[in-house]
Amino acid sequence: MNNWTYYKSVVLKLLWIVPFFVLLGQTVYLTAVSLKSQPVVIAIGGFDPRSLLSGHYIQYQINWAETDCNQFENGICPKRDFNQIQHRYYLPPQEALQIDRLMSRSQRSDMTFDIVFAYTKGRAPIARMLLINKKEWKQYLKERN
Repeated sequence: MNNWTYYKSVVLKLLWIVPFFVLLGQTVYLTAVSLKSQPVVIAIGGFDPRSLLSGHYIQYQINWAETDCNQFENGICPKRDFNQIQHRYYLPPQEALQIDRLMSRSQRSDMTFDIVFAYTKGRAPIARMLLINKKEWKQYLKERN
């Protein structure tokens, strides 16, 4: 009976530790892939002016007409690779609301929105940074206020 209690406690501890290491491994892998990949800047536009903000992220559509395809191999935009991902960018709640308003108004103004992706041909791109008027979103909001 005593051995069973010991083994049970060891198994329970492992059940708590294994998910942590799986998550840690996935984080390290995605970070390594992101750092090795070529950064590309893709123009975006609002997904739906009535509901860009969904939770703590904004939804967007890629604007290939405004994207410089010369940053890709042979000057051809890899639309298929970018169609494989969900078009969401996660933000803190308060800033997400401000950016949602900016994106809704941007259709009537001269503001530009871009996302910097870590991209390797044949792999799903990883969104790294949101740019507003060619500045990182945090910097843009700081200068604006």
